[in-house]
Amino acid sequence: PAKPARTADPQYLILTGGSPFLRAIGSVRRPGGEPLPGFANLAVTKMSAAPLPTEPGPYEFRFQASNGTGDFKLAQRSETGAPRNVRDFEMASSGGFQLYRFTIP
Repeated sequence: PAKPARTADPQYLILTGGSPFLRAIGSVRRPGGEPLPGFANLAVTKMSAAPLPTEPGPYEFRFQASNGTGDFKLAQRSETGAPRNVRDFEMASSGGFQLYRFTIP
């Protein structure tokens, strides 16, 4: 018999704070692994969230922030829930890569 489909809410990566045109561009991968197919070159802005994988387990979003100044936050949220796993970031000098770690339940 086929395994029943997961009924968990899809999870999204959201960006808050920072300047209005700030973008975080990067890819989702398993810790230390290669970018997952379909999750490379994701762009997250204040206006657009990025869908996250549905397979449970630990992940990281390796990204560069651009078009902004100051501090910002990344978080994950479901369609219906409040943001969780909120993390503070600062604009990295010279476009360095940063990591946001999260877990899909």
